[in-house]
Amino acid sequence: KARGYCLAEVASVRAELPICENIDDKDWKDVCYFNIAKLTNKSEICEDISNSAFSDDCFDSLARKTKYGASCGFIRDSIKKDQCFLTVAVAISDENLCHEMNNPEFGWTCFQRIAKVKKSFKICDFISYDFAHERCYEAVNETIAKSQ
Repeated sequence: KARGYCLAEVASVRAELPICENIDDKDWKDVCYFNIAKLTNKSEICEDISNSAFSDDCFDSLARKTKYGASCGFIRDSIKKDQCFLTVAVAISDENLCHEMNNPEFGWTCFQRIAKVKKSFKICDFISYDFAHERCYEAVNETIAKSQ
């Protein structure tokens, strides 16, 4: 364990991925991959993490940091994936990412938040649930009224 920790630290300081591959302990190897992925902003390194929850955290962390929504698509946990898409979509005001969500409520929230930012009723039209659609229109109206 101590050797794994030491190698993971050295790899992180040097930002050298090959050092991670020399770690025998799978937990420290995962930590090493996670650290290098974050340092280099390379989400493909997250694929090498054996623990699925930790791998999901890696993809989520990088997607939020780089604002690159495609990284969210690699997250296995569906709730975490939807939260990732929601966060990135709102951060970059890209309603196209809202379509990637599995849970309709996350999608509605996503469309509404971006519609408010863009002051666009058209984005509300992507919401099929009547109540949420109406609420989106109301939210956009309120945003427009406040900005005048």
